[in-house]
Amino acid sequence: FLIWIIPRLPQFSGKHSNANQAVTGGGLDATYSLFFWTCIVIIGIVTLWCYNLRVKRSDADAKRDETDTPDSSDTSVVRPVRLRGVD
Repeated sequence: FLIWIIPRLPQFSGKHSNANQAVTGGGLDATYSLFFWTCIVIIGIVTLWCYNLRVKRSDADAKRDETDTPDSSDTSVVRPVRLRGVD
């Protein structure tokens, strides 16, 4: 919001008249454009990677829950818990 408003205020129009060409209609410089699109691609890749990890964990949790279901003959309220690394 401020990036759009400040260049249009009268007291800032003399000092920073060319400060933000992308907002005022001039477009981005090639260096800024390359940096911007590189960041967008990196953020997209990290987002997809995190989503993939979340899906894998969800699938692993679902498989674990399927294997830990009690038998139909088991009528006890509390079922035994398996601890990892303890025999």
